[in-house]
Amino acid sequence: TGPSLKEISQVYDSKAAIIAWTKNPQKKRENYPQMPPFDKLDSRTLELAAEHLLRIRNGATGTPGAQVDPKKILFLAGRDSHGWGSHQHFGGTNILATGMRNSALPVEVNVIREWPDDTLLLKQDALVIYSDGWGAHPANGKLASLKKFMDQGGGLTVIHWATGLGSPDAGNKTIDHSADPVRRQWRNLVGADFEPWHSVSRFWDASFEKLPKHPVTRGVPPFVIHDECYFHLRCTDPEHDHVTPLHGALPLPGIIHPGRAMDSGSDSAVDAVTKGEEQYCAWGFERPAGGRTFGFTGGHTHWNWGRDELRKLILNGAYWTTGAEVPEKGISSTRPSASEMLENLNGNPGWTIEGLQILLDRAGEGELIKWNQFSGAPLPVGPKLTPSPKKDLGPGLIIEGENMRILKADGTTQTQGMESFGNGIWSGNSQLWWLAEKQGASLTLELSVPREGDFSLYLAATKAIDYGIHSLTLNGKNLGGPLDYFQAKAKGVSHTGQIKLGETSFKEGKNILIIKAIGAHPDSIKRYMFGLDFLRLDPTK
Repeated sequence: TGPSLKEISQVYDSKAAIIAWTKNPQKKRENYPQMPPFDKLDSRTLELAAEHLLRIRNGATGTPGAQVDPKKILFLAGRDSHGWGSHQHFGGTNILATGMRNSALPVEVNVIREWPDDTLLLKQDALVIYSDGWGAHPANGKLASLKKFMDQGGGLTVIHWATGLGSPDAGNKTIDHSADPVRRQWRNLVGADFEPWHSVSRFWDASFEKLPKHPVTRGVPPFVIHDECYFHLRCTDPEHDHVTPLHGALPLPGIIHPGRAMDSGSDSAVDAVTKGEEQYCAWGFERPAGGRTFGFTGGHTHWNWGRDELRKLILNGAYWTTGAEVPEKGISSTRPSASEMLENLNGNPGWTIEGLQILLDRAGEGELIKWNQFSGAPLPVGPKLTPSPKKDLGPGLIIEGENMRILKADGTTQTQGMESFGNGIWSGNSQLWWLAEKQGASLTLELSVPREGDFSLYLAATKAIDYGIHSLTLNGKNLGGPLDYFQAKAKGVSHTGQIKLGETSFKEGKNILIIKAIGAHPDSIKRYMFGLDFLRLDPTK
């Protein structure tokens, strides 16, 4: 006999995949000689059959076409911002809305671009907001309407910057923002708040490998994404006993820069992570006054919506907020193709469908892709890179640039993946990347040394056409002369090798390294960039 409907539904998790399976006559006849002749069905009947199989997979019951009161879910997409592949709210919203719409669950899904009036909002079972936040949040001035909606049982999902609302005094770092009545009202609705001068916004490898038993995590396998996943959220009100973190992860303390900017964190964030307090970027909130909230602070990087695990987490969360029961195996959706991922996006810097599909397929196989390293240039197209053996960097203490604590930075910094420029050439295939942008800018780093002493100091860095001339000082003393990190465009991006900076003394514990942009090669693109792979401290004899 042929496979049961349930057996088919457990293997194929999208309508398109099920239909494709039924159209494989060789596989069908050889393995399942008694299988019904699906290939003789007209397209509409076949689509209904596939929909029924998917309903089985997603836990729905009944027959195709049966009348079930649908859950009404309204997706609100904010304006796009931040450039190519980042904060692509309309494109990302459409991917998620399509996944929910095609789940074969009883849902009615619509996408809007502006805040809905009360008449429309109060007819919904759930609202999903994917937008910019703080002063640009579409819910600014609308909290009374949102509260009324949730008090009657409406659900709310907030994604990325939409987890933080605006505040008139957000730019003032001398006040306690947790006491702000607007923020207090917002926390009452969402549970956890992305609060300025308190929470942390940085790119990191966010682990969703510790998943609790909860309806939102049903069917979600463990995964890791590289994204700007906010953490150290404000969640201190009495009703927050009803907040459930949906994973636990521990970022590196070095990515937190207290007081440098509104989104760079606080001393309390450093203390929490240093103590080993696991952070969360996704949560569920059973609001005592009515309604449910699901929050997810990732979503800066558009291309991560190609991850099946992530889409399932978001769709589960949004459906859970409607008050409905999430299917036992979660809500599966078809992985978007490269062309679908590119829909509704503007400003393509030269990405091709073929190149993007290669990387999406690699990500789908579990490879951690750090998409932000490709944001302003064409994608590198080629075979999957295999991990290289750990390099012998020489004797002494190795301090990775990306692990150093940033005390102060003019311009922006981030951890940059470097494997696309040569797998295994940069230690750990990554570097600390500083975009100084102007002459005179400086970057102040803290490096910790286990004992005082004299060391030969070696620097491993990066050369490229838009890199500058920089000087280095350690604890106020110059480390040799200025170094020029320019390299002609024809030579691309390359590693400097280990440059000996000289003999110097280190204190036990904290030492201060200052890098200053003092100029640029005449033929360079004047962005004064600097890339620090690692420092090597070799004790002198």
